[in-house]
Amino acid sequence: MPNPFWNQTSTTILQNLGSSESGLSGKLASRRLSERQKAEKHPPEWLQTLRLFARQFASPLVLLLVFAAILSASMSDWSNAVILISILFLTGSLSFWQEYRAGKAVQQLRAMMHIKCTVLRNGKPFKVPKETVVPGDVVPYDFLRKRLSMVVQDGAKDLMITKGAISEMLAVCDRVEMPDGSIVAIEGVRKVLMKHFETQSAQGYRTIGIAWKDLTGDPVINKDDETGMVFLGFLLLEDPPREDIPNTLLSLANLGITLKIITGDNHLAAAHLARTIGIEGSPGTTFPASVMRPSPVGWNPPTCSPKSSLNKKKDSSVPFARTAMW
Repeated sequence: MPNPFWNQTSTTILQNLGSSESGLSGKLASRRLSERQKAEKHPPEWLQTLRLFARQFASPLVLLLVFAAILSASMSDWSNAVILISILFLTGSLSFWQEYRAGKAVQQLRAMMHIKCTVLRNGKPFKVPKETVVPGDVVPYDFLRKRLSMVVQDGAKDLMITKGAISEMLAVCDRVEMPDGSIVAIEGVRKVLMKHFETQSAQGYRTIGIAWKDLTGDPVINKDDETGMVFLGFLLLEDPPREDIPNTLLSLANLGITLKIITGDNHLAAAHLARTIGIEGSPGTTFPASVMRPSPVGWNPPTCSPKSSLNKKKDSSVPFARTAMW
């Protein structure tokens, strides 16, 4: 019996997908995308709307009322039959309208998000819309080690430049380059670096660490070269939420849609985002990946409640979490 995909080596998976560590060729990726689009069949919007309306009358209680209306009509009890049919139609129509509006709100949210993925095409990284990613594509980033390295030339030197999550970057650095260009041992400034990271994260910045290593004479690298590096500094990324997000969340809450946040950002950045969009949160509402691992009955993370202005239901909850690959 063949091993499941999560228990196979990356080389085996790439071979099965007809790909390689350098990714797909642009021509092959285009052909696979075309084949997938031809295989996908999406019913027209009017048919989806009709199916949504029909589903409102599929519950056992509604079917019982339909049976009662038919029985009344068969006994010539037209008044009760008309009353039951009217109740069924009005109830189904109201339920349909609410679900239809909720679906439209979700579509508008999706339209706001333009997610792109970095994939290797012809051995070079390209940013493409996530909808165009095809089987066999490769994302030059390791979600297990959370670092990405490349070699650049600086005159006659070959330098490996590495970026990644702060904790993973500090783990492979033993020195730090100071603003004046001097290089000192990292242990003497580790607490200062972590304090700076926490300060920037608390302001909502996605903070990435940058380090370098001199590989002159041996520019071919692999992940084993990521050791004994010199920490250079921080790269701060700002991605503020849209100004109309609080109003959008309020509209969703009025439609009975509860917001759930699962993020790979650290708890300080997640808490800042929550406060910015008007959701109550604190460091105590972030959880490690182990808490979020799926159990036989699904995910059951701890929760915290949003502001009453965003959701009127007392049992609503908004979990934050820092997740990882498993």
